[in-house]
Amino acid sequence: MAQSIEAILYQGPAAVRDYTPGSGVSAGAVREREDGQIGIAVTDIDANVLGSEYVSGVFKFVVDSKTIAKGDPLYWDASADTVLTADDTIDAGDFYIGMADAAATSSDLNVLVDINVQRPVPTGVSS
Repeated sequence: MAQSIEAILYQGPAAVRDYTPGSGVSAGAVREREDGQIGIAVTDIDANVLGSEYVSGVFKFVVDSKTIAKGDPLYWDASADTVLTADDTIDAGDFYIGMADAAATSSDLNVLVDINVQRPVPTGVSS
């Protein structure tokens, strides 16, 4: 299991779902669920053992030199374990995580993300 925490619960309440990983995961590990949403491990979970993952709430994520506005859609760089914005290249394996819950400047080390929240589509605009 990786020893670095990728996401930390910042503000709840947070919804939790059962999760049984095929290989061990560390608390705070971020993954894309089968339904396309993200899950964040609540605690360390051993391989093939029932555990839990967060599926909603506001979490603090690591970000690298990005200016982010509140409400910006954010993505997870699965290879670098960091947040991406819509201006970044989104590669295969990267995935949507939610919307920025607060602004962040390029000198900030973290950004708050309301996970699994879909950006609203303005009236009259097709999705």
